[in-house]
Parts: sequence; C-alpha cells; structure tokens
Amino acid sequence: MEECIFCRVGRGDFGTEFLHEDEFVVAFRDIHPAAPVHVLVIPRQHVTAAWELDQSHGFMLARMFVAANEATVKTGINESGFRLVINSGRDAGQSVDHLHMHVLGGERMGWPPFPPPPQSHDPQEAQEPLDSPEGGDHDDASNGNI
Repeated sequence: MEECIFCRVGRGDFGTEFLHEDEFVVAFRDIHPAAPVHVLVIPRQHVTAAWELDQSHGFMLARMFVAANEATVKTGINESGFRLVINSGRDAGQSVDHLHMHVLGGERMGWPPFPPPPQSHDPQEAQEPLDSPEGGDHDDASNGNI
C-alpha cells in the first residue's frame, strides 16, 4: 500500500510551511480552506482515524491540542474564537485516512455546524427515538446550548 499524503507532509517531503512542528505533530494551513483560517494538525505517526486510538496515544493527542493552540495564536484567532474538529470515517467527512484535527476560525460560526438532514414525509421513517418518551433528549446539549 502506498504511504498516505499526510505521512509525507509530516515527514516534510513537500516543503510545507509548518505553523507548528515538533517530533510528534505538525500544523499547517489547509490547501482547501473551509473558513478564513483553516489549519490542519496531524500526528507524524500514521493513525488512520480516531477508532484506532488508545491510551498509548495520550501524549500525541495532547501535543495535537498544543499545536492547535499555537496555530490559533500565530493566525490571530486565539481570542476571537475557533473550532476544533476531528472527523472519523467517511460518513463524518474524513477525506484523508490519517487522523487530523481541523482548526477553524476567522469568522463567526453557527451551530449545528452542518444543515440537518431533510425531513422525511414517510410516517414509517419518522418514528420517534426509543430513548425518550417525548422523542429524544431535549436538554441543552441536544440543542447546541452547551
């Protein structure tokens, strides 16, 4: 199997300008930004997605958050606010099979971060969830007020 693109970026094969670099992780600007500031933080070690993580990855994950914080300072979004996103798997939107964290900012963001799926008009598909008598949790976390 061919080595993934992020393994090569992390190794420095392309001369990518890093906003943060240490022996565990690197941070660099996304070439297809989804926000005015869009930085990717990747571990140098290949990890396909979050489902591969275990306790042995704890320090590497901490370094990813440190790198993200450093990138927010260098890009000027550390005080105005930013969003950290890790997608795991195709359905979540992971486009490269190498764990990576998106650092997004530079503009006001809404919640939820994506439009809800279209509502079905088929009564068979519109059944209420089984975990709540009212058809779902209605606490602050479910409506984005966390």
